[in-house]
Amino acid sequence: MQSKVINPYAFAGIKHKEVLDLIGTNLPTDPTFDQLNEVLITSIYNNGNPNLLQDTIAQIYLIPLLPKVYNGYVNNGVGSNVTYHENQQLIINQMLAGLSRVPVESISDFLDDMEETIATSKLSYEEQVPLFIATASGKADIEYWGYQIENPGVWSTYMIPDKALAIMHLPYMASAAIQGALLAYGLSKHPQLEALDIFSSFSGSVGLAAGKVVFGWIALNHLKGT
Repeated sequence: MQSKVINPYAFAGIKHKEVLDLIGTNLPTDPTFDQLNEVLITSIYNNGNPNLLQDTIAQIYLIPLLPKVYNGYVNNGVGSNVTYHENQQLIINQMLAGLSRVPVESISDFLDDMEETIATSKLSYEEQVPLFIATASGKADIEYWGYQIENPGVWSTYMIPDKALAIMHLPYMASAAIQGALLAYGLSKHPQLEALDIFSSFSGSVGLAAGKVVFGWIALNHLKGT
């Protein structure tokens, strides 16, 4: 049966998992923040260019992206170049608060319901974009880390060894992915190009999700999880 709502940016969730695999495979032992950032950038944008990180565009736009998202996450910064208006913020707050209230096994269904809320909220298509990317990222993140817990692989070094405790942390991982998407959306301005906004949001989501696992970053705002 076809879902009532189709997320136009579901591909972001698919790529989210693919890039996390690349990051986990290519991270050096005991990485620094800068090394995580380099692996994130090359995993998403490399396209066979060995000098990517020396390019001017990378130094101006790509390299600062994860530091900005990190600062927004751990310091409760506003982040993004987008000011989310009241109706968007209500949905964002409902989404983040709900992650800690529903059972872990129900989070994907909860985010499906949030997508229906987004689609029926009377927000414009443009206003829906970052919210849909956030839900796609959150669902992908729950699925990805849930699989990693059950099937230890490239991320086993960084995963909590106690399976039950690791499962309890899944909502906080999903929250980091969602917030990374929202904090990074709009960082391409100016000029505004939706394709760059989407890539910014996607990059912030994956980078913050990976950093949450590797470094245990903690959000300042209690609604954002620990």
